[in-house]
Amino acid sequence: AFLQLPSALCRVFHFALRASGNLRGGEATVPLAATAASAPTDATASRVAAPAAEPACSQAAGGSSSSTAKGADAGHIDERGRALKSWENYCKFVAAPGNKCPKCWLMSKHCCCLGLPGGVTVRPRVAVVLHHLELGKHLGSNTAKLLLHFGGEIFAWGVEEHDERLRRLLEEDPEGAVVLFPCAEAVAAGELAALGERPRTVVVLDGGWRECKHMNEAIDPRIRRVVVTTARRETFGGTRKYGNPADAENRVQTAAAFICLLQELQEAPAHVEALTKGLSHFMECWEAQICRSKTWVS
Repeated sequence: AFLQLPSALCRVFHFALRASGNLRGGEATVPLAATAASAPTDATASRVAAPAAEPACSQAAGGSSSSTAKGADAGHIDERGRALKSWENYCKFVAAPGNKCPKCWLMSKHCCCLGLPGGVTVRPRVAVVLHHLELGKHLGSNTAKLLLHFGGEIFAWGVEEHDERLRRLLEEDPEGAVVLFPCAEAVAAGELAALGERPRTVVVLDGGWRECKHMNEAIDPRIRRVVVTTARRETFGGTRKYGNPADAENRVQTAAAFICLLQELQEAPAHVEALTKGLSHFMECWEAQICRSKTWVS
């Protein structure tokens, strides 16, 4: 009995600490209620390019993140609250970007916007769905935001208003929509082209692999998934490194994957060329920024 006393006391103190809230159990991510795919997150009645997305900031930011967290278990991460907070931070960044460009997210000195091909809007409606981990940081290395310049619409995954618009957008035309994601049931884009099928809406998911996988699983399974087969890192380059060098050559970032999708769907060559030039110019500006950051200190 004497030898068991310390263990019993430990249990008493343990439960006392948990009751007081000073000791927390493991936290688990709460799956978001699925609404749509990784494309039109801010699905509006008409296409919205990057500048048009700014007014939506004030509308979505009006909600309180605390209301999102009501009813959530204390041991769970409030993903919706985090998503809303990231969207609010992004809107603040757009309104007051400081020394960065609010559109390309590069440092103002290395902004690529003026060098991007203008007057080009791709045929399908493009919904760019950004995970809050990507949107909140708005890092210059992100390539998905380039699609906004060519008519893409921004959606903040996990923000209720955005999720609802995306859901409505996909419900309007489920047969004409596709999600660009390389899952087991995905159909090769080239096969769709061979059948003469041209998607009217493309949902583009953007985030880390785990986050995109989570978003894809939450999207209506009736929406077809498509995959590209011609994307190569050596063709488009990249702004981020991957852990396994052996996988790097077959892993491309969001903008490059979308360009390959347009190619394989046999979209207008002029549009494919414009996006390819745009990505190449962005890469040059990115490299200039990175090179300078390694040799210059403010």
